[in-house]
Amino acid sequence: MSKYEIYDKPNITKELLNTIKVGDSIKVNTWKRPMKVIAVSENFFIMWKPHFKTWMYSICEKNKRGYERNLIYRPHNGFMADEFVCGHDDHYCKYDYSDADECQKALVDLENGDLEVTTRHGWGIWHLEIKRG
Repeated sequence: MSKYEIYDKPNITKELLNTIKVGDSIKVNTWKRPMKVIAVSENFFIMWKPHFKTWMYSICEKNKRGYERNLIYRPHNGFMADEFVCGHDDHYCKYDYSDADECQKALVDLENGDLEVTTRHGWGIWHLEIKRG
């Protein structure tokens, strides 16, 4: 059985995030259940998991924002300047993130700046677990 590779904040780098591939299972911060990576681009990756009779998704940025936001809501919201950010898109489910083709469209919008990970509800990544798919 494959084990998770575990990384904490000082060791979470863009180079590490660039090694994440479609099919990898990811746990961020205090997550108990992983999400499966469904799409990857140069600066983002999208993950999803079944959740009861629906699904949940998350988009992770591979670049740091360079500013802080909502730190009073940590650890479930908010991010520091030196953290990568993970969260929903700013349009809340503009795409069907359970569909790989829709995720590819979302990645194009993310890369073009037409879509972004929400600042209001994004959270910083300070702990990351990767199970290679």
